[in-house]
Amino acid sequence: MAGAIIRFGCGQCLVAMVTAPGAPGLAGILTCPKCGRSDSLESVAKEISDCAQAQLQKAFSSMTCGDLDASSNLTGKILAVEERIYRFVPLSAV
Repeated sequence: MAGAIIRFGCGQCLVAMVTAPGAPGLAGILTCPKCGRSDSLESVAKEISDCAQAQLQKAFSSMTCGDLDASSNLTGKILAVEERIYRFVPLSAV
């Protein structure tokens, strides 16, 4: 999805994060307007990247699990995707 815009969301409230209003020194801080959870843009982007990677791994794993059966010549382990609760999540791609 080249050039897509990802909206950053609060993992608890599932609402879009907003920048700190009227605080010039806090331009790099994102805040949930509902619960007040906040962090730096850099930290939020890192956690969203981790969350998106886990979602892709989980989707890929579920697609390939059905393809491996007893008659398959493929061998190997299917790695479990770490289940964790993310403070920040991608809401949608536009």
